[in-house]
Amino acid sequence: MKSTFFQLIKRDLTLGIVVSAFVFVCALAWGGPFLATSQPSTVAGQSFTRTATITGLVMRDSSNVYLNLGAGKLYQVENADRVRGFDGKYVTVVGQVNVQAKLIRVQRLKQ
Repeated sequence: MKSTFFQLIKRDLTLGIVVSAFVFVCALAWGGPFLATSQPSTVAGQSFTRTATITGLVMRDSSNVYLNLGAGKLYQVENADRVRGFDGKYVTVVGQVNVQAKLIRVQRLKQ
């Protein structure tokens, strides 16, 4: 009877670990924020079709500013002046996103 009890515990723990690992892998595969569709707007030929709240790391190269979301997702910030002073910091951005062009237009920002 004692061995049956421990076998059940072992089975339940194994099942719990497998399910947790599956959920974790799915979350990593999903990546990035959940994007909600809003009304599209067009600026300079770019169609912004989604509004999103995104948390990421502000990065800058010689000519552009980017928001690094992790998992290989990097969005160029269209209005870089809105994130001035946040280089190297994690921020939460509310803005319009063009997923195809990997471009974000910042509306609101908080650190």
